[in-house]
Amino acid sequence: MKRITILTAAAALIMGTASAQDFGSQQQRPERKQFTPEQIAERRVENLSKTLELTDEQKKEVYNIYLSNAAEQQKEMEAMRKIMQEQREKQKAREKALDEQMQKLLDASQYKKWLKQQQAQQSRGRFPAQGGFQRPMGEGFGGPGQGGGFDNGMGF
Repeated sequence: MKRITILTAAAALIMGTASAQDFGSQQQRPERKQFTPEQIAERRVENLSKTLELTDEQKKEVYNIYLSNAAEQQKEMEAMRKIMQEQREKQKAREKALDEQMQKLLDASQYKKWLKQQQAQQSRGRFPAQGGFQRPMGEGFGGPGQGGGFDNGMGF
């Protein structure tokens, strides 16, 4: 009886872990609804009107303030998206150039090993192309006992 209970608990634990992993890999961040500057201004005026009891004249002025602010913010966001897209394209071009240079330099078996190493680095998230922050290594970096850093007395 005890053996059956343990086996059932273990099976439930394994199934729960497996289903949690599947769910996490399929889950994607939903696309956020993009509001127009007018919609943003209207929503903010509506909220402020409730809490501050604005007059009609104040509502118009607040709307104009929020409208100009939202329009400016939207322009900045579009400019930022454009810059980010250009950066991605530059990075892809650098990666392609690196790949071509390595392919010319290395023989077939070396190039194949190099590709495997590159793919392994990408899967670990340590490749700069993934957009993550890469900590510098060497003297002066790392925590206590890792060849440098500082000790703030708090263990980190």
